[in-house]
Amino acid sequence: MRAAILGQCTGLIPLQVLYAGGLAVVMVLSLGGSHVEAMVAQSTVHAGYLASVWASLKPMPKDRVLYMMRCSQVGGAGLVLAAVVTYWAPSFLLIPGILLSLFLYRWAAGAASAFWYPVLQDFVDEGERGRVFYTM
Repeated sequence: MRAAILGQCTGLIPLQVLYAGGLAVVMVLSLGGSHVEAMVAQSTVHAGYLASVWASLKPMPKDRVLYMMRCSQVGGAGLVLAAVVTYWAPSFLLIPGILLSLFLYRWAAGAASAFWYPVLQDFVDEGERGRVFYTM
């Protein structure tokens, strides 16, 4: 159950905050980025979809939970990197660093999402799946 909650915290919640609300665009524009760079930041959400296709073509890992936790750690590191770059990077590395960290976050979250349902079936009981998580 902890792995499922960790997946939600590093997967869907930041995705909704950064992309559905447009926070990634506002962040890049407020830091002095151009409109093209802001749209690149918004389009990094699609990197996750490409990563999930890439991960689903690979054989299923033996330890799916460990794989998802590693992906969550890499995605979380991408979010931390975005915060670090925002405060401590030189001005010429600011926007490229943010774009790279958002891409890293979405790639890791997308790679983990390919194995979300198989892991969820192993750990969450049938009766509790519709309460917090999707029903299958």
